[in-house]
Amino acid sequence: MPDDRTEASGHRPRDPGGKVVRPRPDPARADAARLRAVLESATDHAILTLGPDGRVASWNAGAENLLGWSEAEALGMDGRLLFTPEDRERGAPEAEMAAAAAEGRAEDERWHLRKDGSRFRASGVLVPLRGAAAPGFLKVMRDVTGRVLAEERLRASEERFRQFGDASSDVLWVRDAETLRYEYLSPAFEAVYGEGRERVLGDDDLGRWAALIHPEDREAALRSIARVREGERATHEFRVVRPSDGEVRWVRDTHFPLLDEAGRVRRIGGAGQDVTGEREAAERQGRLARELDHRVKNVLAVVQAIASQTVRASGSLEGFAEAFEGRLGALARAHGLLTSTGWAGADLRGLAEQTLEPYLDGAAEVAVGGPSLALPPRRAVAVAMVLHELATNAAKHGALSVPDGRVAVGWEVGEEEGGARRVRLAWEEAGGPAVGAAPGRKGFGTALIEQSLRYDLEGTGGLRFEPDGLRCELSFPLG
Repeated sequence: MPDDRTEASGHRPRDPGGKVVRPRPDPARADAARLRAVLESATDHAILTLGPDGRVASWNAGAENLLGWSEAEALGMDGRLLFTPEDRERGAPEAEMAAAAAEGRAEDERWHLRKDGSRFRASGVLVPLRGAAAPGFLKVMRDVTGRVLAEERLRASEERFRQFGDASSDVLWVRDAETLRYEYLSPAFEAVYGEGRERVLGDDDLGRWAALIHPEDREAALRSIARVREGERATHEFRVVRPSDGEVRWVRDTHFPLLDEAGRVRRIGGAGQDVTGEREAAERQGRLARELDHRVKNVLAVVQAIASQTVRASGSLEGFAEAFEGRLGALARAHGLLTSTGWAGADLRGLAEQTLEPYLDGAAEVAVGGPSLALPPRRAVAVAMVLHELATNAAKHGALSVPDGRVAVGWEVGEEEGGARRVRLAWEEAGGPAVGAAPGRKGFGTALIEQSLRYDLEGTGGLRFEPDGLRCELSFPLG
């Protein structure tokens, strides 16, 4: 029988027939070696076994990498030290072993402790050891801290976005690019569109949203969405008809694609802003510009007419300058009152008091009376010019030229057939110089009053030269 020297010298044992005899491999030793190789290669997973008392019985290189204890330190260590203090207090280690023993496995994802006290999130499974020489448990753990933290950051980001969207007065929305279903729609939708948000969110496509858009704008709005699905950005304005009250609102919607990691359009998003007020303001601005142009032309025409008539009626340059400046002042004061109200109109009392203000401190008695009344711009300018001519004439020739003179301006408003409102205004003088017959030649003041009454006020009335003072009565529609 060959001895060890034969093997060591390179001569293998042979059977009686002369063939080399190969030793039989030990299966148990081979399996143990393979298992050990697997355990040591799994450096990203902590693989350990625990005895029935929960103490560590084996510890692979992955466990050392993940948890920090060397194999020598870990063997015999209480496995509960891997759990956080709060989990130990709740009895989580014992509950996990009980569940594994009863159900064959116990899966969990929780925070664990490393040797240095730092925490990490681990996903693990604990199973009973079957057929082992000694009873116990096998535990496999892997670090999922990065994933968990990323998920938490994503949830926090989504929550911040949701809070921002819920607080925004704009309509913020996100749709799936393929199905066009809403993934998010901010509460402002109801205030802008006048439709319940839940009803729109329950639809499968653009149908409910498109139905709210004005028919004349609907096709262009849908084309804008189609462009964004192709990767473009678009801003589009359209009208919506609110089901809640039938009101038409203008919306400016900015659409943009949301891409995935591969650069494909995964979602489309947008922000819709109610720009009804903005558009109305622009329209008002345009109307005001046109109106201003019209009014400037009218004012220049009036100034030209005043200058021309004043020149013809004046006997001297000094007389022209005084009359012309006075009339321009009356025109400017009327325009000033109108400007203060945004040209919505001018108060008749304000016009009368403004005209007679220079004479309030004089000896003559001045009275103004009548209800509060806003005259439209054209009427206001005409009345201001009439009152100025009457006051100027009274100061030169009438009741305002003497200490005992009296001037009263009053008006009333009545309704005519059909509900139209009509203003009756009276100027009455008394206590002034004796008034004779009406002058044979009309001055510019008289002509201006008559022209204003006929063309600008579209009314009736005129001047009466009575013995105790001048009377002027006007009747005109309020307009």
